[in-house]
Amino acid sequence: MNNGEPMSGKPRLKKIEREVVDDAEAHEAIIILWALLLIIAFFLSLLRMKVFSPYIPTPQEIYDYDRAITAFIVIAFVKLWMAIINPLYKVVSIKYFRTYAAAKESWRFFTHIIWIIVVIGGLLYIGGYQNLALSIGLVSAAIVYVLQVPILNAIGWLYVSSTKLYRIGDRIEINGKKGDVADITIMHTFMREINNWLDGDIHTGRLISVPNKEVFDSGTKNYTKASPYIWDSVKVAVTYESNHEKAKKIVLNVIKDIAGDNMETIGLEVLKMADFPELADLFITKPTAFVKMAESSVIIEGVYSCSAHERSKMHSEISAEILKRFAKTEDVSIAYPHMHLVGDVR
Repeated sequence: MNNGEPMSGKPRLKKIEREVVDDAEAHEAIIILWALLLIIAFFLSLLRMKVFSPYIPTPQEIYDYDRAITAFIVIAFVKLWMAIINPLYKVVSIKYFRTYAAAKESWRFFTHIIWIIVVIGGLLYIGGYQNLALSIGLVSAAIVYVLQVPILNAIGWLYVSSTKLYRIGDRIEINGKKGDVADITIMHTFMREINNWLDGDIHTGRLISVPNKEVFDSGTKNYTKASPYIWDSVKVAVTYESNHEKAKKIVLNVIKDIAGDNMETIGLEVLKMADFPELADLFITKPTAFVKMAESSVIIEGVYSCSAHERSKMHSEISAEILKRFAKTEDVSIAYPHMHLVGDVR
């Protein structure tokens, strides 16, 4: 065990070699694809030079798109070259970086620089008013290919900013990541994480970043949009022998005492959350308790409203007070799994 410290010596090199092999296998299909495209491009170039003219006539389109074919040959060659040296670069660069991940990041930066040079060179070569549309198309395709993730992140940022999907300070959940929005940049949304390994809506202390493109990949849950209030419930199981009416009344009274002020305020807030008038009539605006029969107990669920940021605190206070009052009531008992033996046990 390395206790979180970087590996050194032969074990570290063996791990790097395995990762390099995995990367090489992942790039094998890409290398083959671009090798085939490069062969096709060279074949078209040979047709343009009339190498096969005694056997294959050269179509006029080959001459019309002469510069485009040359540019494609360069792009295919550069892509093939980078796919081949990718694992070799990481083997060499690992000597100058602390981690394999840092070496991969340096490779990403290196490839961006290469593609910028290729795009600028292609623009200068294909440029001119006569081929302006073709130049724009090729440059745009190269930019989209190289920067597709950053572009999607930027588009996600524009979408979030224009639609007000969430704002700084909102409590949101994106693709399973939940927290309070601390910042929204062009590339990422930063959140102060809640939940994860902790029960309840409690901050973990971590600042997590979510790529803005994830707003398109999965649904976004906003707990505080339009109104800071959400609904929560406390479920308590009592025995079938208990006084169910009294238990329900205790739950309602506890909710009134602790969450009563919020329930009075939410009457106005529901109008902000109702997307159509009829929906406002369906929201719970006063302390409510539901009774459900289970296999070995009666479930009483008390529903109340609270601030999204205080849900855990409110839930804890209500639960503690219900337990306290149940303990003082003789004909109300909490149900829990237990075994009751009947007869003579030998």
